[in-house]
Amino acid sequence: MLLLIAGTCLVAFVLLLYMLSPLISPKPLALPGAHVVVTGGSSGIGKCIAIECYKQGAFITLVARNEERLLQAKKEIEKHSINDKQVVLCISVDVSQDYSQVENVIKQAQEKLGPVDMLINCAGMSVSGKFEDVEVSTFEKLMSINYLGSVYPSRAVITTMKERRVGRIVFLSSQAGQVGLFGYTAYSPSKFAIKGLAEALQMEVKPYNVYVTVAYPPDTDTPGFAEENKTKPLETRLISETTSICTPEQVAKQIVKDAIVVTMGLFRMISLFYLGSFDNIIRRCMIERTKYGTADKTA
Repeated sequence: MLLLIAGTCLVAFVLLLYMLSPLISPKPLALPGAHVVVTGGSSGIGKCIAIECYKQGAFITLVARNEERLLQAKKEIEKHSINDKQVVLCISVDVSQDYSQVENVIKQAQEKLGPVDMLINCAGMSVSGKFEDVEVSTFEKLMSINYLGSVYPSRAVITTMKERRVGRIVFLSSQAGQVGLFGYTAYSPSKFAIKGLAEALQMEVKPYNVYVTVAYPPDTDTPGFAEENKTKPLETRLISETTSICTPEQVAKQIVKDAIVVTMGLFRMISLFYLGSFDNIIRRCMIERTKYGTADKTA
């Protein structure tokens, strides 16, 4: 009975926050004419976000490593222009390796398209596997790409945003960035770090009318997700099967909307209720392996 009452109170509290959020949320950023930088913008969620912003009249700077995919994405995005003044600028750079390079390309983008109004950090990757099976170099690589790959672009735009007293920075985390999951001992910490960065940064820049948000999308049907599935342990795959898979277009539309902070915050609360079922899945797998004496397998 007490658990039922506690659960009801929690749900009521979340719904209350959801209803009150429009009263405390910052004023939406007007996208027509705005300069939006999207890292990891050559494919997946990043490309779809760029398309959504372009549809609303924004000027886009796409940043990614693969120049060929960048040019392909540019052609696809340009099909959605609403006026002949819009521009899609492509810059090939690894945002996780050298801060000075990232700083230079952001300067180039601002010289061509004006100050950055919104930065959306989508560059990232995921590798799954059991803790002892994952190479140490993979832990370093994921922390570099997923964490420093968001730190460097954000650091490069923040000074100008504070000076102008306007700006938005969006970090793309993951459901695995708020709930540690089996098979993600390398990936989850790199996404958890994003949350800490975003919360600390928001406290610093809010007085300057600069707002930081974090998106926590669920499994999304992207090229990166397909690659990740190749190495998922059995337990991780079973967990994935209990959740819905979104399209990158669905996720992008939510992120671009100003209300995304509320929506993703609601997802964050709901995800905590999955923990119990996830633990049961792991426990059942262990029982099966013990019963039949089978070795750990990925499939």
